[in-house]
Amino acid sequence: MPIKQQKNSPPAGARIASLLFCLAFAGGLQAEVEFEWDGFGSIGAGLLDDNSINKTNANPHNLFDEDLQFDVDSRLGVQGTLFANDAFSATVQIVAHSAEEEDAELEWAYLSYDPNKNLKIRAGRQRRPFFALTDVLPVGYVYPWIRPPLEVYRRDTQLFDELDAIDLLYTTRLGSWDITTEIYVGQSSGEVEINSGEDSDFKTRDDVGIILDFQMDWLSLQFGYHDSPDIDVESSKDLETLFDNLRLAGFSSVADAMENKGFEGELFSFAAGIDYQNWLFNTEVIHLPLDGGLVPEASAWYIMGGRRFGPWTAHLTYGELERKADHDFSQPIAELAAIVGSPGNAGLLALAGGVDQAIAALEAEQSSYTLGLRYDFAQPVSIKAEYQYIRDEKFDLTNNLFSFVVDFLF
Repeated sequence: MPIKQQKNSPPAGARIASLLFCLAFAGGLQAEVEFEWDGFGSIGAGLLDDNSINKTNANPHNLFDEDLQFDVDSRLGVQGTLFANDAFSATVQIVAHSAEEEDAELEWAYLSYDPNKNLKIRAGRQRRPFFALTDVLPVGYVYPWIRPPLEVYRRDTQLFDELDAIDLLYTTRLGSWDITTEIYVGQSSGEVEINSGEDSDFKTRDDVGIILDFQMDWLSLQFGYHDSPDIDVESSKDLETLFDNLRLAGFSSVADAMENKGFEGELFSFAAGIDYQNWLFNTEVIHLPLDGGLVPEASAWYIMGGRRFGPWTAHLTYGELERKADHDFSQPIAELAAIVGSPGNAGLLALAGGVDQAIAALEAEQSSYTLGLRYDFAQPVSIKAEYQYIRDEKFDLTNNLFSFVVDFLF
């Protein structure tokens, strides 16, 4: 399967991987080179009881329909690490997704330098650490769900998932706490599908982030802040047509304000986890305030409780998402239409309606309940079954998703 390359960009992933292995080998000329690899995969099936809620196509469940689908949750990944010496290593991870016949993706390709036991410096292709499960997102075996809660782990909140960066991780111990501080700087580019059904190019520059992770026996806490001060997202064909019409009508400033060019995106995140005497608790909260562009602000959270019964784990999760625009881009058009009056304002009213429709297409309000059961068949194989009740408040729609998956390591 070919490795997926970013549109309109050189094959950066392959070049990074080659460079990292060359650097690692160079660093290990005087030492014995070692190589370790791991594999993971999921084979899943699922169906919706009807197709009504598929309008919200930024959700992971939108690929399901009334027919049993075997490819949505199925994937296979391989991760390899080359140890040049005690300080230098190079890591590559490739994941092949069966959904929509996606190509295999180079998700990790970075060089690590560990000058001491507390400090790690990495450079290359990584996942942006937005979430508590960032590092293990494709490895379904390590978390209880078939897929992480869709309100938080949506495609649009993972918009800038791939990151070419340098990051620093420093681990220390304070009393009973193990504390890891991660700081990164970098940029990203690629393609994303939000709501239009089209793939749009995106690019971010001068990205920075800091994550504080606290671990103490059965309790974990994580706080994160991420800032992308310069984001460009290619507009869909429909939006480009709308912008052209706005400019022709003399509303160039409205079109410029609506374009997703050079706007700033921040993300604040918090996660907590408890694993105490077979009782499980997890929660995660994210908030994305955006400054400029058409993309609305978003807030999302989930809470999960569960319990192990020997090899069985039962869990219940509730999640909510709200994505709402706080800009009234159509206001100056509507004000002019009111001055012109009927019937001469028909074109202006239609243009204002088109602006409002473009905004509404990106807004969302959703909640879900997930009831799941996991059985650890034999290490490292787990079998999971889930029922998910999904409610789309915006369209006043509900649906039921039934899923089954086998996760494994090798």
